[in-house]
Amino acid sequence: MIGAKVGLSVTGGILVSNSGTTNSNGDFTITYTAPTVTKSTAYTISATASMTGYTAGSRSGQITVNPVLPTPAPTGKLMWDGSFHGNEYRISKNVFTDPSGYILHMHA
Repeated sequence: MIGAKVGLSVTGGILVSNSGTTNSNGDFTITYTAPTVTKSTAYTISATASMTGYTAGSRSGQITVNPVLPTPAPTGKLMWDGSFHGNEYRISKNVFTDPSGYILHMHA
């Protein structure tokens, strides 16, 4: 239904706006930004809708926010050149490449 007034609230995170009206399809779309969490955390989002001539309605639901997983360490090959000097092995150059051979780091 077009033109219904919608109000929103959430117990954690950020709503771009907490109110608005439904569009020609009867939809109301909002952007929600989840908070940073260290473990799975449930938040409650609540909505109310009203329109002249109709009974107002409300509904609540749960949003579960999961922690962001760390970026995995790069994989590849570590190669080095060096030589023995007495009892000591001296590295003169090392190269770290990704699996395709692209050089990620080189120290000469």
